[in-house]
This record gives sequence, structure tokens and C-alpha cells, in this order.
Amino acid sequence: MRTRPRRKAPASGEPARPNDGSPWRLLREEHGFVKGFLVRTLLIFAVLALVGHDVGQIIWTQVQTSDAAHRAAQAAADTLYRTKVQTRAEQDALETVAAVNKSIELKDFTVDLDGSVRTTTTEEATTFIFGRVGFLKGLTLRHATAHEERSSF
Repeated sequence: MRTRPRRKAPASGEPARPNDGSPWRLLREEHGFVKGFLVRTLLIFAVLALVGHDVGQIIWTQVQTSDAAHRAAQAAADTLYRTKVQTRAEQDALETVAAVNKSIELKDFTVDLDGSVRTTTTEEATTFIFGRVGFLKGLTLRHATAHEERSSF
């Protein structure tokens, strides 16, 4: 039966050998832990960044959609007051929406009896994750409705 030769303890001032019970051994054994921790941390931050991007895109899309609805309703109400032609007012609303953002659609245009105008606009947010996950898809389609009267000139 063979036995391993015993190693001598390091002399004072000598660095400890990596195979004995020294801190060097602990560092070497935890090397995989540190790599795994860094990889997991980077993955978590990447997912958080993607979710943050998607939420930001949804908020920005809602702001643009709302702005387009208000501007379109205001332009249409002003045109309707000046020309008294509903089709021209609707055309102004369409042009105003296109000027804000070409991907926004004017879904509804109505003129009330008092001459005020209601518009509804929609746009789908461009996202990485939310548009591909079934139960989150509904969050990407943003709607906005505005009701405006003519401006006082």
C-alpha cells in the first residue's frame, strides 16, 4: 500500500501552497462561484434593461398618441368653426395626426352638436419583450381620446 508523502509546513515568510488549507485554496475553489454570480447578475441587469426599455416605449407611445389626439381635435374644431365643412375638418385632423407621427392612426372622428370635436387615435408601441409575450401584448396598443372646442382667436 502506497502512502502519500507528507508535505512540510511552509517556513515563515513563504507563501502558502495552493493545495493546503490556506486562503489560496478557498479563492481557487470559489472561482466558479464568482463567475456564476457575475453571469447571473449580468443576465438580471439585461432583463431589467429590456423591461425598462419596453415600459419606456409604451409610455412614450401613450404620450405621442394622446398628443396627436388633442392636436387633431383642436385643428379639426378650428377648421370646422372657420369653414363649417365637416369633411375638411376631418381632413385637417388626419393631416395633424400624420404630422405628429406617421404610425399613429385616427380611429374615430365625431363632431358634437355644439361644434366640438372628439378624436380617438391608436398606435402600437415598438417593444422587445411585451409585443411577443401573449398576456403582455395588449399593453403595447395605446389608445387616446380627446375632446376639444374651437380656439378663441
